[in-house]
Amino acid sequence: MNKNQLGGQADFNSITIYDNKKHVTVLRNNDGSLLIKVKIQSKDRLYLLKKIFLIRGFVQFINTMFTQLNSHGIQDINPTKKQLSSKIKRSFKFIYDSSAIITFFLIFIFIPTFIQFIPWFENQKLLFILFEGATRIMIYLLLLELVSKLNNIIYLLKYHAAEHMAINAYAKNKQLTVPAIRRGFQKNIRCGSTYFYILAIIYAIFFVLIYFIDSSLSYNIFLRLAALPICSGITHEVINIIDRYKENINIKILSFFMIMQKKTLRYPDDHHLQVAITAIHIHQLKTIEKHYILNNFSELKKIK
Repeated sequence: MNKNQLGGQADFNSITIYDNKKHVTVLRNNDGSLLIKVKIQSKDRLYLLKKIFLIRGFVQFINTMFTQLNSHGIQDINPTKKQLSSKIKRSFKFIYDSSAIITFFLIFIFIPTFIQFIPWFENQKLLFILFEGATRIMIYLLLLELVSKLNNIIYLLKYHAAEHMAINAYAKNKQLTVPAIRRGFQKNIRCGSTYFYILAIIYAIFFVLIYFIDSSLSYNIFLRLAALPICSGITHEVINIIDRYKENINIKILSFFMIMQKKTLRYPDDHHLQVAITAIHIHQLKTIEKHYILNNFSELKKIK
């Protein structure tokens, strides 16, 4: 990955920064101590598929889904320390991550399929498709609204914003300090919330173009599942284009694509930003796969 494609993932008390070679997770405890995990990625068997136009988008989509759901942080590497993340908070994290899967199957496959049987849409297939597209976006927005109201979700949303701000600063070769990052942009076009929003738009356009195809229930479900590789691939390429030319895109247009992120970000505190900076800093070091335990941020020099 190049700088502009450095990935990130937020948890209730940690941030993970990764590329296709290394994953670095930095967790901050209540007492200010840090738990750090460096994981070196094995050879990517899907490397060639990730280079093929359109196909790479679907591969990345599946890979991200599994990475998100299989992420359990590093809460257990030092069980004697009191940690910020509790079982309840981890449950909220699972709900937050799982919302991506739930969102897809509910609003991209099943709910829209059954909408067509509302009498109002009888013999009005094009109207149904347009309504279906609007329904996807509205249900997705409602889901994000509900998730953002969960107790303790604020911890995750602040780390999410810090992760975005640090990656944005790194991509622009800005100084990685708390004051410098604070002046930066919270939103990132590669955020998952933006991905699903654009995917919903692509789905709507796709089905408008093929609206004349048979509308039986079983065929509709199959068609929407079969559309996933195509639409996710197109979405990936659209995001790549927006990311590449974002400096030349009107801010209002850019905000339109990233509007969903309003529900998934909260203004971070200094320690949230410090965790994000630390994760990127360690990611750039030639470290081996290992766990580190530090008393505070000032001990980072111990990691070489």
